[in-house]
Amino acid sequence: MDEESHLIVFSFNYSHMKPLFFLWLITFGSLNTAFSQSQIYREVLVFAPEGFSEKLEKQVKILKSDSKGLQERDIKLSVYRITSKTLTRYKNLNLSKQNFTFILIGKDGGEKFRSTEVVSLVKLYSLIDAMPMRKYEMRKQ
Repeated sequence: MDEESHLIVFSFNYSHMKPLFFLWLITFGSLNTAFSQSQIYREVLVFAPEGFSEKLEKQVKILKSDSKGLQERDIKLSVYRITSKTLTRYKNLNLSKQNFTFILIGKDGGEKFRSTEVVSLVKLYSLIDAMPMRKYEMRKQ
């Protein structure tokens, strides 16, 4: 082979590469994105009956005592008073108007834990740290 034929063999027509590159992105780009299709945070939903709630006060105090730990685990806290509007909005959660309810939602959007009692940080963190996605996050750091 002469030198010119080498140039022809190794030259690329980039207009034909665009569809192949796109196909490559779809195929291989999705392999490492198992967790990228999910939420960027875990959510703790706390629901309490209207009026004073001792459980609500305790739960909020516990959660606010370790903002660093919540931040490390990407936890977003949302507190709601249970009204008829709240019950309608969160009908899929099957809430009781009379009960304090703590719900942990994972980054995949699924309910991971529910309690009608105050949840300690030890319990919350052990639940989260045992989750496959959290283990992945810890290995990545």
